[in-house]
Amino acid sequence: MNPKLIGITGGIGSGKSTVSEIFKHLGYKIYNSDLRAKELIKEPDIKDKLVNAFGDKILKNDTLDKELLSEIIFENKSALKKINSIVHPEVKKDFKNWVKENSNNKILFKESAIIDNQIDEKEATKQADIIIENDQKNMLLPKVIKCLDKLLKE
Repeated sequence: MNPKLIGITGGIGSGKSTVSEIFKHLGYKIYNSDLRAKELIKEPDIKDKLVNAFGDKILKNDTLDKELLSEIIFENKSALKKINSIVHPEVKKDFKNWVKENSNNKILFKESAIIDNQIDEKEATKQADIIIENDQKNMLLPKVIKCLDKLLKE
């Protein structure tokens, strides 16, 4: 069975976690891209790629120094692009595996931030069947209810 994939997107502080919690309490599975990325960078292969890109200085006691990495990418746009080119493909691969592992579910949700328009609407639409964007301009709960109504009618 191919589950419906529902994207929960928006900028920082826009309510993605709130929407995710609503769906989670209703019994749905949520893939949180940010949390998974933080876990994935601890894996040896990805950590090695980051060290190759940024040098041993990003290690503290053989663990990634996230504070230093944050400073580096905050100050340097090319460093941000580099880390994204390493981490984003791994998150995509991890998400695909998660979907396969949870393919017995009718609906799956993916929470993913849109930062500085890294992904445009066309690309987001390709990756999900329905998009709930929390834009802080419109009430959130009606969007969630509308989404569930649509999904349950299919």
